[in-house]
Amino acid sequence: MARARYDAFIARYGEDEDVVAYQWKLGSRHPAEDICDMYAEVDLYGLGKGVFPKDAAPVNPAHPHCLCHYAPVYESELEGKKRSNNVEAGGNAWLKKQSLSVQEKILGVKGREEWKAGRAGWRRQETLKPRG
Repeated sequence: MARARYDAFIARYGEDEDVVAYQWKLGSRHPAEDICDMYAEVDLYGLGKGVFPKDAAPVNPAHPHCLCHYAPVYESELEGKKRSNNVEAGGNAWLKKQSLSVQEKILGVKGREEWKAGRAGWRRQETLKPRG
């Protein structure tokens, strides 16, 4: 159902030129700390906490049983804000403040070790090693 809700949201707002970003919203029954907390709490693009430019928004649902959703962000809501790229630094700063348990929930045990050692970035595609 979460994927259907996301697809309907994209169908409604994806082509709307007044909607320039999406804000990640935690579901009201969000059960545990996970990647969704990071998506909702960190300002990765200089547009505000949880706000992602349309072309950089993570796919929702972020994981099985995800209860989170997006809200549209209109151009008028971003007055005076300019898109920046604070993805790696912003994510790192937030993760460093989290407990070991939360870091491992988001990155996995091996991913956290790689991230902590500076061998990989926090984003999933960067923490996974290529096969072969």
